[in-house]
Amino acid sequence: MEQEKKLWFRAKSNQDDLIARPKQLWFRAKCFGWGWTPTSWQGWIVMILYSFSVAYIFARAYVNTLNFSNFLIWFLPSFLILTLVLLFICYTKGEKPGWHWGNIDKKPHP
Repeated sequence: MEQEKKLWFRAKSNQDDLIARPKQLWFRAKCFGWGWTPTSWQGWIVMILYSFSVAYIFARAYVNTLNFSNFLIWFLPSFLILTLVLLFICYTKGEKPGWHWGNIDKKPHP
């Protein structure tokens, strides 16, 4: 019985720590327009990996195809999948997306 109380207490304290700890954002909403910008090293790593992956897929598709239609068949599906994965990561690890036009706290000119 004593051990069960300790385990319950430990689980409760870990849950409180998770609730009290703020979520670290990898991406912040852009000030102008719709989208995100990286704000942590994890966000920058995701963007670098995405950029290198797109460049690699482009180079492979360019080398392995003879005409433009074959290039699109090689490049577009991979590019779309990578972009969807990037958007999913930004959505789950970033601020709520929305259309922004500058600093919201500023008052408009009279």
